[in-house]
Amino acid sequence: MKNKKTEKKFNIFFGIDEKYEAAIILAVYFILLIPVIYLGKYNFMQADDYNYGDLTHQAYVHTNSYFEVIKAGFETVDEAYYTWQGTFSSIFLMSVYPSVVNYRFYKIVPAIMVSLITLSAFALSYTLICKVLKNKVAYAVVAASFLALMMVERLYTVPSALYWYNAASHYTIAQCSFFLLVVVYINSVLTKNKGLIAALIAISVILGLEVGGSNYST
Repeated sequence: MKNKKTEKKFNIFFGIDEKYEAAIILAVYFILLIPVIYLGKYNFMQADDYNYGDLTHQAYVHTNSYFEVIKAGFETVDEAYYTWQGTFSSIFLMSVYPSVVNYRFYKIVPAIMVSLITLSAFALSYTLICKVLKNKVAYAVVAASFLALMMVERLYTVPSALYWYNAASHYTIAQCSFFLLVVVYINSVLTKNKGLIAALIAISVILGLEVGGSNYST
């Protein structure tokens, strides 16, 4: 029989029900994101955004076709691969930034990056804590909130990681893709459903291309 006093003594939530504690911490996390996303209203293209987005923007202006934009993105990758560097997935993402369609869309860049950080941190925490360690969801929420918070609030260069799309696609998206790749790998091992395994393998190939063709320092 479990000792209730011992359970309370080692309760990391200081005696408060873990569901309420997790909800509070999650709410605090999202509140702290508000100013980060709000500042996006002042965001604008800069430096390499113009260079890497040149072909894709011209493609959209002249054809108004998203297919042509994607095609121009691959052309940008081909050109950069032979004249600059081989980080093909990063360069493709650099060429298809939101302002290719409309320069005003650049304001949503920090919202995109914060969303990816949140998704990857919560997916990784849930997979490790709930699926691998078989622990409560509340613990996963707390761990994910702190992990995501550190990824957002303790960045070495916030402007580059969250607001400058060119740099963020090279570092932030690569990091989030790596987290999601680990999640997919773990789930492909844990599941017994053959159809799901096939789908996860397909997703892992896409994420693997993103991570493998991105910047290695991340």
